[in-house]
Amino acid sequence: MEEQTILVEALKYPLQGSTTKRHLLGGVLILFSWLLLPFIILVGYYIHIITYISIGNKDIPKISDYKTLITNGTIGTIIIFTYTGFFIAAPLLTTMVLAERLFDPQGTADIIFIIDSLFYILATFTLITAGILPIVLCRYGQSGNFSACYDLTTLVRLLQRKRIMKTVAITYGIGAVTTILFTVLTVVTFGLTLFLIPLIIFWFALVSAFLYGNAIGIETGTITPTVISETATKTVETNTSESNNET
Repeated sequence: MEEQTILVEALKYPLQGSTTKRHLLGGVLILFSWLLLPFIILVGYYIHIITYISIGNKDIPKISDYKTLITNGTIGTIIIFTYTGFFIAAPLLTTMVLAERLFDPQGTADIIFIIDSLFYILATFTLITAGILPIVLCRYGQSGNFSACYDLTTLVRLLQRKRIMKTVAITYGIGAVTTILFTVLTVVTFGLTLFLIPLIIFWFALVSAFLYGNAIGIETGTITPTVISETATKTVETNTSESNNET
């Protein structure tokens, strides 16, 4: 029952406050996220939201105080790139090197097999990385400490918690269902709904931040004390205090 309540809260979370203005701005940032600055702002905003939720603050912050967003977003972007490089690029490159040395393609079928294998490896590690990154970013938001993101002992302990594993699975599920429904809607409307893609991605990011923030907050004791005794420090408030004032 508790999980259903949290899921409903998460799905409704992006609809708080000035939804239209926030989603339009978020959609524009998503649309231009191939540029570095919009991406950094989005990462900073994600860190703020997931941190707020992890300390029990369920009021959605405004996309404001760009100095703080860019500061935290820059650090978050560095964290994302390092984890992406480790969990995606490294396995992919290793597989390509081994395939080149151990496998001699004799025809088109063999080449297709190699390409398919690389695709599945990439997809697998991309999913793993997507499941881990919110935890890492929340750890930074809670502590304000860059090195806390590479505390593998704490990361592994969190990933082993049943609540965290359920959150990862639920987030994957929401992403899959949303993708299927939107694909069907796009086909039915002959592509007229494609312009909604940035808005849906932004909505999904907020839902994800809520789910992860709530689970991490409970497991780390920043919402309700649990087995893992770590607690958020005052740095959490310092990192996002200016945005709190804007809310």
